[in-house]
Amino acid sequence: MLVYHDGFGETAKLSINKTHGLLVTTDTVSGDTVTMQFRRSDLVKVLEFLTTELSTTEKAGDSL
Repeated sequence: MLVYHDGFGETAKLSINKTHGLLVTTDTVSGDTVTMQFRRSDLVKVLEFLTTELSTTEKAGDSL
């Protein structure tokens, strides 16, 4: 599981298994929670997109 805290009360958790990924975002200030389920094939497309974009950014000399 990947967990990200933004320091302002937002938390994102990503879990991936053989068939799908589950993204849960929580706002500890308002108490809101949003859950999204992704097919594994969609996660592969996102990974390919991010890999391409990060590679392009590195070549351009930009930093995140």
